[in-house]
Amino acid sequence: MISGPDLTNYLLSILLRLRSDQFATTADIEQMFYQFYVREEDISFLKYFWYKDNNPDNPLIEHPMCVNIFGNRAFPVVATYGLRKTVEHLHETFGSDVKTFVNRYFYIDEELISLPDSDKSDNKNTEGVEDRR
Repeated sequence: MISGPDLTNYLLSILLRLRSDQFATTADIEQMFYQFYVREEDISFLKYFWYKDNNPDNPLIEHPMCVNIFGNRAFPVVATYGLRKTVEHLHETFGSDVKTFVNRYFYIDEELISLPDSDKSDNKNTEGVEDRR
């Protein structure tokens, strides 16, 4: 799979901004890799081997991977594009602040931000967040 364009924010600039204020906060999008399915025509390129019936005494069999896997060169592009497209699509629901926040403070699926006081950092991580499971 081709890696695609580099859409990720530069980690060094995010880490430098993280040190600019007294309080730092981080967040992680849980299981980000599994949020994006692989196109059906690409599934044959992402396979893994595992024991039949999960028994090490059985022979190895081939399993297709339907979601992105860790180490896939294309994943950072897929994840960053998907997250930004989602925020853009929900722009009217969450407002332009969330779009700016995601575009500036996210490194793939990790949010890293520093703020001048702890009250603001508590609010920033919960503002506009809903459980959509």
